[in-house]
Amino acid sequence: MAWMRDARSALQELNHFATAAQALTSLFERFEEDATRAWVLTQLLKWQAPAQATRAVGDIVAQFDALNEEDHTAAAAGDTGGSAYDGIDTEAMLLVMGKPALLFATSIYDEELALLVWNGFVRFQQHCHRFDLLRQVFDNACDSHGFCALHYAIEAQMDEFVARVANDLLVWTEHDKNESRTAVLKQICARVVTQDVVLPVGKNQIQGKNIASGGSSLLHVAARKGELGIVKMLLAPPFEFALSQRDWDGNTSLRLAALYGHDSVAALLQPLTPSEPILESASLPALQAKRDALAKARYIASLETPASMLQSHKFPKIWSQDECREVLSVLERVTTQHGWCTQRHAAYPTTDMPCYRVVPIESWVRGTLVSRLFSQLYDCYAIPRETKQITFRELFYVKYEAKPGERAELGIHCDGSVLSFNVLLNNAAEFTGGGTFFEATKETIHITQGDAVVHSGKVRHAGAPVLEGKRMILVGFLDIVDRVFSSYANGKNEA
Repeated sequence: MAWMRDARSALQELNHFATAAQALTSLFERFEEDATRAWVLTQLLKWQAPAQATRAVGDIVAQFDALNEEDHTAAAAGDTGGSAYDGIDTEAMLLVMGKPALLFATSIYDEELALLVWNGFVRFQQHCHRFDLLRQVFDNACDSHGFCALHYAIEAQMDEFVARVANDLLVWTEHDKNESRTAVLKQICARVVTQDVVLPVGKNQIQGKNIASGGSSLLHVAARKGELGIVKMLLAPPFEFALSQRDWDGNTSLRLAALYGHDSVAALLQPLTPSEPILESASLPALQAKRDALAKARYIASLETPASMLQSHKFPKIWSQDECREVLSVLERVTTQHGWCTQRHAAYPTTDMPCYRVVPIESWVRGTLVSRLFSQLYDCYAIPRETKQITFRELFYVKYEAKPGERAELGIHCDGSVLSFNVLLNNAAEFTGGGTFFEATKETIHITQGDAVVHSGKVRHAGAPVLEGKRMILVGFLDIVDRVFSSYANGKNEA
């Protein structure tokens, strides 16, 4: 039963920043020699699977707390048959603090860890063919900047990691008789682009130079950073990035290399794009000024609330009363052991707890929100499911309590998200006051246990004061991004 205990311990450690890197190292450093490592990874993927949402939350908690003798026996016997991977499909991802493991490793600029994790994934995929390597390295839906693991790797000059991924994906595509893998890879390379990345300054102080422009593919980032070796890798198989692709400012990779003074990269790209005019140094300041103006205008526009999202909406019974009680029970267990967080949001601090810290129900929570709430949001806000995806920017539990030393309210503010929501977890009879106040309408919205209220994150709102008792809610910040993996749209196991 040791491997099951290892899996439970790993799941806890992966959701604490202080222990996450070591947990990944422990999981993957002897992955090839120790067969039980694959069993631990398998169990982690099952616990984190979206399919958890189809189960009763109480059953999930009970199973997590118990040891599974049958699975232990199979693991001890070295059984790695196909049945062991039932429940793992192309959407399976190993998550660290709510984000893909490779995204975590590269975002902390740890190339050694990224290589270790990637090598383990490649080994695992040889036995579990449904495990999607492309998703592990290209999924950018969980990152507020729109970066995937390879974007961060390029920013951190991880040449060895990029080369290893390129080599392994080349082997993967070469084993495909009908060449569909190559086509899928090229489609994903074109789709995975960044969002605008803005320094935290006020609307009146923002300048174009404070914005790293969105729409940047891996090749755009490499050219802008002057990473000649990585640019060469991205032009070669299996990636073969298109030089004609432009970022949101209309710049190609060649133009970006020239704008940022990377002559060696520009010299490489110029002969490959003979139709693009050679940029003279005298023209660069004007091009840079144009880029800055476009980026600033786009940023200012992003602060405005679309008319279709000005109205808040209530969605009743997202969770049942019994489900809310189960969630509160696990939340209480976690906060009793670890305490609440009080300094995560500097400008408008709340007494809160990140959803990913509340294991084992995180996947159930996220999965049920996707299936029960998001499915309604697509229709309510006319979001095209085929091309757009609603994603979690942040998900956390909040406590408001009318008690000395506790926070009972939250001042008027805007969130950094496209949409925001909260779900009431406890019975509304347990407190007076509370609710979500909207400045524009002077209205306070109240909901009952298990209901959700959804609104634009850009409208000014507040957590109304709790006058008596305690109000417990789940808060989510949501973004709407381009859909990269079509399996999310049509339910099929394809990229």
